[in-house]
Amino acid sequence: MAEQQVLQKLLEQLEEHLLTIDQMSFSLEELLSDIDIQHLIERRLQLSIEVCIDIASHVAAQQKLPGRERAADIFLLLGKHKIIDEELAKKLAKAVGFRNILIHEYAKINHHLVYQYYKQDLDDLRRFAKQIAKRFL
Repeated sequence: MAEQQVLQKLLEQLEEHLLTIDQMSFSLEELLSDIDIQHLIERRLQLSIEVCIDIASHVAAQQKLPGRERAADIFLLLGKHKIIDEELAKKLAKAVGFRNILIHEYAKINHHLVYQYYKQDLDDLRRFAKQIAKRFL
């Protein structure tokens, strides 16, 4: 599959995940009290961030950027090399940490943080997709 097609497919996956999140509507109180909402939003956020990691990894490999062993570092590399803006790169590196919490610290998830990410940080993923699409598609 051609490089552009791979990126296009990944960007479409991200768009689908974000759309499923956008279609959700719940309050902080509902999130805190409903385990089904917790599991659903956690999984959708995790998948959205993972697709961004896949996109970033693909671009970093395509550009042959050194030092791409850790997911968070890949976003910082993209920022350093002006592929995405550096402020966004730092935010996405933090998103990797958030994803790691969702995956590895299930019993300790702070749902106030999940709600904040749901309400405030999804635009970072959208900005990332736009910057990648503008540059590579």
